[in-house]
Amino acid sequence: MSSKSLTTVYLKDLAVKAILGTKPHERKTPQTLQINLKFQYDAAACSKSDDLHEAVDYEALRDRVVKLVKASRFLLIEKLAAEIIKVVLLDKKIVSTQVTIDKLSALKGARSVAVRMSGGK
Repeated sequence: MSSKSLTTVYLKDLAVKAILGTKPHERKTPQTLQINLKFQYDAAACSKSDDLHEAVDYEALRDRVVKLVKASRFLLIEKLAAEIIKVVLLDKKIVSTQVTIDKLSALKGARSVAVRMSGGK
């Protein structure tokens, strides 16, 4: 009986400007969001072969997330997190993911407001 060993990958501190929020000024002016992704996949094949085609392409994944975030116009940070999870899980190799989105300077006196959400197959 063999068990699958999963590798955890982190994409940290991805800064993307987007329209997000319910206040009038948030609907007009893009604000910087800080996004952190964590995902798991079985990297056994690529760790032996050193072949990118057997791994998750981090750059392509980043590009898909950035494209989604820049084009989004959501009211709620929770909705954006759920949509990012959907995009990440489109990669057939990824079995689970967690996204943390920090909305920088969202509240006076706080560095950020953040939401962390997880999803899997």
